[in-house]
Amino acid sequence: WISNPENKTRKEEYGKNYRQVPKNKKRHNEKRKVRRPIKDKERTECLFFIIGGYKCVKCGFRDHRGLEKDHINDDGNLDNQRFSDDRSRDLYYVHHPEEARKKLQVLCANCNAIKEKNRREIQWDSKNPSARSIRVRNDYFELKKKVQVILGGSICIICNFKDEKALDMEHIHGKGRIDRKQYSRSNQFFNWIIENPVQAVKKLQITCRNCNIIKLHLEKNGICKCESMHVKYSER
Repeated sequence: WISNPENKTRKEEYGKNYRQVPKNKKRHNEKRKVRRPIKDKERTECLFFIIGGYKCVKCGFRDHRGLEKDHINDDGNLDNQRFSDDRSRDLYYVHHPEEARKKLQVLCANCNAIKEKNRREIQWDSKNPSARSIRVRNDYFELKKKVQVILGGSICIICNFKDEKALDMEHIHGKGRIDRKQYSRSNQFFNWIIENPVQAVKKLQITCRNCNIIKLHLEKNGICKCESMHVKYSER
């Protein structure tokens, strides 16, 4: 059928006419891009105030940019199966505040990371790991300590936070995806830092999870207007 030249021209003309969109036709609601983020922000603010406000339950951290919603009983996987996305989950808990107070709490990113690391250590001990896996784990932590010494020690540069469970290696100028693609394993990246300490110091720094998330927030959204809720790190 396509070998016939007449049919071929018909097919090309049909494709051009089919792809044409009338000038007056709107593909989507233009106001939706503006309304949706505003509604999402209002919904998250309402949910935060239902479960305790903008304050970490454990350490009292108050900067809203570093606060997260955490499941008290670590049953977040059940909510992932129950709801299609975070928007529908937050909407459900806003309409059911009593259930939200029983299941959710407010934690800062540091406390949430520490809680997650402790939970994984308990699971690791309960599995009765083999000698090989224990050796690989110990080698990983030894390399990580060497890297932290090269980058200035196990302490956050911005706020002097010292718990290693919530410390991250952060790229100063961004572009961390390039390193993730280049090095398939973290041990390879650690070895590169040990072999090239001068380049690593210019490229990387150690920050806590709170400061890392706040920096990402500033890069995406710019400076917030609600300065009263922000933490002044120089006074901590």
